Amino acid sequence: MPRGLLLLVVGLGTVALVLGVSRVTKALAQAEWFHVQTVELEGSRYLGMEEVMDHLGLSSERSVWDDLEPVEERLRFHPLVLEARVRRRPPSTLILMVKERDPVAFLPTPVLAPVDRDGRRLPIDPSEHPLDLPLLQARAEGWNEAGMEGAASAAAPDAEGCEGTLTPTQLQTLAGEVSRLGVMEPDLAASLSDAALDRWGDVIFRLSDPAVEIRYRPPLSPGRLREGLQVLGDALDRAPERRPRAVDLRFEDQVVLRYTPPTSR
Repeated sequence: MPRGLLLLVVGLGTVALVLGVSRVTKALAQAEWFHVQTVELEGSRYLGMEEVMDHLGLSSERSVWDDLEPVEERLRFHPLVLEARVRRRPPSTLILMVKERDPVAFLPTPVLAPVDRDGRRLPIDPSEHPLDLPLLQARAEGWNEAGMEGAASAAAPDAEGCEGTLTPTQLQTLAGEVSRLGVMEPDLAASLSDAALDRWGDVIFRLSDPAVEIRYRPPLSPGRLREGLQVLGDALDRAPERRPRAVDLRFEDQVVLRYTPPTSR
């Protein structure tokens, strides 16, 4: 058989096969036996089945052989869902597989609203899902020339949202830094009580163990964090009775420990 004729035959066969499969799939979708009767949810911690079903609005006439892409797309639009995939298990089951957005901190709104690493507010009820997360806030304070934290001077650069309210950009930055700390030093992140962003764009982590603040200009690299923790550890070993109140990592190639000055008598 000439090569051209062979290619034509193969092409026509492929088209016929595709049309045949399409007709079979359409016929299966119309069969009542394949209507969705069961929906299973996998990978969820905070997302409940009732909430998912309300969000998807699946019809009782939907077949497991219907196109699943619209269902996946709608599932991805849920604010708790980071990734989603839907697969079928004939004759009548759909399996929803999700990867949820992880809450990394609380944003006082004034109620405590969990947010993820991108600063997205997550519809998680803390009364139903107890969460031990740091608070995010903005600070107007800065370091004066004596190295002590105090009220910002009138000449300091101004920025919207520096009186306790974070702008969306600030919120995204701060939440991302909290998430980075959790990846770099999970044990240290577990002792993080709150995180703040000051008017200069510096991040302040307040830790409970050890009771100290870490201040830096984001992003914080793992190496820079290790340097700061090493200097802090050395200082505590040398003089455990004199504990630093802050580790300042804002200056290149320097780690500055700040202490509370002795009270005058």
